[in-house]
Amino acid sequence: MSLAPSLNGLLPCLEAAREQTTPQRPQVLASFSLASPKVDQLALFSANHQHLPACLWHVQAQGVFRLGLGQAHEFKGQHDESWQTLEQRWQHMVAGAVIHGEHRPALFGGFAFDKGKPRTRLWHDFPDAALTLPRFEWHENQAHTHLVVNVLVDSSTDCAQLALAMSREWEGICARSLPVVEAAHRGHVRLSMPHLWKQDVSNAVSLIQRSRLKKVVLARARKVPVSEPLHVIMRRLLDKQPHAYLFAFARNHSCFVGASPECLLNVRDRCLHTMALAGSAPRSQDTSSDEHLGAQLLASEKDNAEHAMVVTSLSQCLARHCTALQVAPRPRLHKLAHIQHLLTPVQGVLGPDTHLLAVAECLHPTPAVGGFPRQAALDYIRNCEQLDRGWYAGPVGWLNDKGDGEFAVALRSALLEGGCATLFAGCGLVENSDPESEYRESDLKMETMREVLVTGS
Repeated sequence: MSLAPSLNGLLPCLEAAREQTTPQRPQVLASFSLASPKVDQLALFSANHQHLPACLWHVQAQGVFRLGLGQAHEFKGQHDESWQTLEQRWQHMVAGAVIHGEHRPALFGGFAFDKGKPRTRLWHDFPDAALTLPRFEWHENQAHTHLVVNVLVDSSTDCAQLALAMSREWEGICARSLPVVEAAHRGHVRLSMPHLWKQDVSNAVSLIQRSRLKKVVLARARKVPVSEPLHVIMRRLLDKQPHAYLFAFARNHSCFVGASPECLLNVRDRCLHTMALAGSAPRSQDTSSDEHLGAQLLASEKDNAEHAMVVTSLSQCLARHCTALQVAPRPRLHKLAHIQHLLTPVQGVLGPDTHLLAVAECLHPTPAVGGFPRQAALDYIRNCEQLDRGWYAGPVGWLNDKGDGEFAVALRSALLEGGCATLFAGCGLVENSDPESEYRESDLKMETMREVLVTGS
């Protein structure tokens, strides 16, 4: 690792925060940043993810690379709390924050797909909702790179001692060596056998044909050994999925990592962007065959009907929260390494007093990962899907103190623990879905992660 940059200037920020403490506000957030040279963020994440909470967010198309290490504070959602409540608690904290530097303090984290379904041992390190303020964040945005330091200060804080301790902590983080690959062991997770999952698909399709349920997404899991260190895995993801949202969240002994093709929502200065992404077809290495597959997808009655459900659901939700809503008139192809989808861009302007997480909770789960009608599909998944999805297919991303943020749907992902990885994939089922075709599609979706996890893939 490169030598840690000096944290010169941190002490005045800490002292200013201490001066702002009151009996009504006994703790004040000190958030400090300074310009920093670029680092190998993937290596830094890999070296530290087993020692402290860590998060990584990278969107290559935006030139954004964010790495959070350590924990200054964490907001965890209770079972009966709305996501907006977490954002309100965050806004209360940052309302009195002392911020020194050209940055905005930000939370990173995610949400379970279904907080109503009990967690199993597989997801024991991931609560239903967790948004973490990193102790240290390395934020690279196009031509600018900053190191951000966040810490809560109270009236009794010895600021000089705290500044020294944080400098030493950061030096230790930068000095850690890359880990070796752990030996794989057998975990306790119920995986879907092919014939059983196909029977589950058949049962779901039969119900769709005779009920008000129009679509339901069934997911399956597969366990594979991990034969590459984490920084190699993430670098492969970057190379193979350059247009995806690369994310990683390390908590205790687990790491949830993926390269999602789907944006749930992006908010900048009250302007919101999202997408409808549903309907799938394989890719071909032959250009002519690939174009033919894409043309078939654009013309597919089944896939267009499935896609239209997502567009309708997004539009209805956003109409309650946005003004000047614009929905593209027809879908286009979104081509990935192994699979292509139908995509419709959507944009609007957030209404007054509308919170990003309130919109995210309204949007989630879209029919692309849940089904339609929403509640009927969720009830079916909760009762009939033999899988704890955890954070798979839930929103993951970041949120800053000004209400800007970005969340992706956690697809094309895997949960790593103890030298093994659990891969996840789901398929949208409608009245004419074929179990064999859906199983092949789920394998295609899992291939994104499988090929970067195993040597020789």
